[in-house]
Amino acid sequence: MKYQTTLAKNPAGTYSFVGSVPASLFKSVEPTKSDIMAGRFYKDENGVTKSPRVMIFETLQEAKDYADSLNIDYVVCGEKD
Repeated sequence: MKYQTTLAKNPAGTYSFVGSVPASLFKSVEPTKSDIMAGRFYKDENGVTKSPRVMIFETLQEAKDYADSLNIDYVVCGEKD
């Protein structure tokens, strides 16, 4: 499956992926009560309840390197070809 994932600069100056983001670009954490009430959770292969969170990168290069290591295609918001 081909994703159109976009790498964007956040207002805080960090970077994260937005749009159609593959699961490998999320980290899993213990869900809050709010996550559970809103349905933002899943059970992993061991039956443990988890909630996905967007990964945040300090630098653009760090985010690019991580996506490249997973062989994920992306575009950088604001970059021209």
